[in-house]
Amino acid sequence: MAGAPIARARLLVEIDTAARVLAPLWPIGTFIAINPLWDLRNLGFHRAIAHQKRFLALAGYPSIALLADAYQRGRICNEDLDSALAEEKRGGDSEIAQREEAPVHTIALRDRSTERVLNREIARWCAKVLAARERSQGDLGLYALWQRNVITDRGMRALVGRAGCRNLALLPADPVASILLCLGHLGFDDDSPASTEVRVDVLTQQLAALPGWGGLAKWRARWATSHDPRSAPTLIDLLAIRLAILNELSARGSASVSTNEAIQSSSDPGDVAQAASLTKLLPPALAAAMRERSPREIHALWLRAYENHLRDELLEELNRPTVHRVVAAPTAQLLCCIDSRSEGLRRHFERLGPYATLGVAGFFGLPMRFHALGAAPIDLSPALVRPTLELSERVDIAGESAFERTTAGRAFERGLHHASDQVRESALSSFLSAEAGGLLVAPLLILRTIAPRLVTRIKRAIHSRLVPPLPTRVELTDQETAGDIATQVLSLETVLRASGLTENFAPLVVLCGHGSTSQNNPYAAALDCGACGGNRGGTSARTAATLHNREEIRIQLAERGIGIPRTTWFVAAEHDTALDRVTLFDGHLVPSSHRERTDRVIADLSWAGAALARERYASLPGANYANRMQRDPSPNSVAREVERRSSDWAELQPEWGLARNAFLLIAPRSLSVGHDLARRAFLHSYDPDRDPEGTALETILTAPMVVAHWINAQYYFSTVDPTIYSAGDKTVHNIVAGTAVVEGAIGDLKLGLPRQSLFLGDSAVHEPVRLLVVIEAPLDRIDGVIERNPLLRELFDGEWLHLAAHADRNAPWSRRRPGGGWILWSPTERCNRDEEVRYG
Repeated sequence: MAGAPIARARLLVEIDTAARVLAPLWPIGTFIAINPLWDLRNLGFHRAIAHQKRFLALAGYPSIALLADAYQRGRICNEDLDSALAEEKRGGDSEIAQREEAPVHTIALRDRSTERVLNREIARWCAKVLAARERSQGDLGLYALWQRNVITDRGMRALVGRAGCRNLALLPADPVASILLCLGHLGFDDDSPASTEVRVDVLTQQLAALPGWGGLAKWRARWATSHDPRSAPTLIDLLAIRLAILNELSARGSASVSTNEAIQSSSDPGDVAQAASLTKLLPPALAAAMRERSPREIHALWLRAYENHLRDELLEELNRPTVHRVVAAPTAQLLCCIDSRSEGLRRHFERLGPYATLGVAGFFGLPMRFHALGAAPIDLSPALVRPTLELSERVDIAGESAFERTTAGRAFERGLHHASDQVRESALSSFLSAEAGGLLVAPLLILRTIAPRLVTRIKRAIHSRLVPPLPTRVELTDQETAGDIATQVLSLETVLRASGLTENFAPLVVLCGHGSTSQNNPYAAALDCGACGGNRGGTSARTAATLHNREEIRIQLAERGIGIPRTTWFVAAEHDTALDRVTLFDGHLVPSSHRERTDRVIADLSWAGAALARERYASLPGANYANRMQRDPSPNSVAREVERRSSDWAELQPEWGLARNAFLLIAPRSLSVGHDLARRAFLHSYDPDRDPEGTALETILTAPMVVAHWINAQYYFSTVDPTIYSAGDKTVHNIVAGTAVVEGAIGDLKLGLPRQSLFLGDSAVHEPVRLLVVIEAPLDRIDGVIERNPLLRELFDGEWLHLAAHADRNAPWSRRRPGGGWILWSPTERCNRDEEVRYG
């Protein structure tokens, strides 16, 4: 065996490789949508799915029921399948034809019930540490705490017996040393290169047994910033405990080592049967072509056809002329997040006046840690970006007189919340409070159930009395330096150039973030702004507006070629996507010269929000839109109903979030203005004429596009395999220490999105398709950006997303082939697309 330092270093590399099977799990309060196969992206889409199928039995592709239903209602037609077959021959889906996967080397338990008990016990110990129930024992890690208590733990005694517990207590206190020792006992201490692959398989299998707890450990290792990571388990802790128990069970004859057992193979009988059931739907010629292919190839071809149908509909729609045009001299410009829910707000707002809208990442280029007045700091930046600015909310001069009252009110509210949390977390106090306060609380609970809007308004009124509005402003936390200003200028310049807003500024520029209001919703952060780290986007908008209005920053921007007129004022707003209401921030800072215009724009945004609410409400479950409009056609009827849904603590689906997202448009607004994209498109502004070197395009493709891909991939995998990558049913969720959820009393943490964000009953509302990126720019410019960025080559060549582009409005569309090269696009012939199923 190699020396201890070499063996340790080798093991750590192997653990890191094995952890590629895991998706990092962000704490639920800052939920981040992520491609759960992100660390396998170098394998490409299809091979990554095959890898996860080996260790997690991942489905990976849309279900047979979904595809068959799509075919029978014309959402997939024969011509789409012909097109997919033709693209396969020309290099599309180039890696579908896979070699048979090598066997998976495993440690197998003889009794499946023993494995369930093992998983439950490890999950129980993880939950103990996370909930800090053993704080009296100091800051011990999971492995140390487990080993200290293993002899007296009833669950462990039931699993391995008293003698086994004594053996576990005698293992090395260092978890790395313990892992090496147990691997040696199990026969995995060979130093040969071949044995490395075997050990990685074994370690991967162990981490895949609890992908939720493993995902939280992976988040701790790679992504934790402002959150205290010490309470989360580590990958080494999890492996040390699991291998220690398996080693003991092996010594007792309850486990065996297998070096030639595949968990799943590419020739799974279930795959063959599913492929055959799809093939039976087809006419003879197509069926014959499909029978020549493997089950994996067939499934991938159906997915490609499903996506091609949608791609063709979008490009045909964008080619259609519309009566709407981009306003040349707008009186106001609205910069929204690229979030697909903003597409509807922009579309309705543009119809109300000489307005122009643009799309940028919702943190407005300012990765920051923000200290709100009287609150803990939060990070407002995409997951891939570390905060570079630190800003605070300060009391404005106009609010100094109300400062003490507001501060006292906030402290009182925090005390109430803290006391409530203590009651909920203590079993004894929960029973006592139920007995002592039941008669007082019961009427309030009943009222909250039958009249949620009324209760919300009462709470809002009480809050406004306790905590009166306090005029504040955003400032740097510490004394500002020249370097701070330079960083701010660079951040703002990057966003302005990426969006193409470098001249022709309107008198009023509204920066509009977004957030969502819902009650009793552990997954509320999933409805907020992903670019803001799963937080509401209003703070980022406030900060960006404040900085844009600063004289010293405008001077430096002008020196860089971006001259903002003195007559232009930036204001901040926030779009509540559950209510479709737009709220203005810092109105007290708006100069008198712009107040009338600001009031008009906010009024028009309110009207646009109401129109969007009516449009969106029709798709919500249980809406009975037609009946409601017949009973009460007034504009306020929908507003009241969406407010009720937002206020109802029993409402499982206050809004659909980003369900059905499918496209990212990187183009001038002239490409999409006047087109109804059904809230399915991320819209990022881009002016190719002002970006000859492709610098702005590179910024968009390597940052906002990656965020859009993560969101799209999270929705995709949560839909195609809700068992593994969905968070399951909200109605049976239990929250573990405010960090994550489990289904039932104890078990593995749930990954991904809850079913209520994806499904209506058993029917998928979200269409699981890979993101289609549509760019208006010269093709050689796009090629240059992709060529100099390995990440982009992995994403496009690995077919994690699709790419279509044209140089300008007069040029034909082309689609990029994996590996490079472009093919002229033409719509699929003879495919009947009913208007009612447009965009699915």
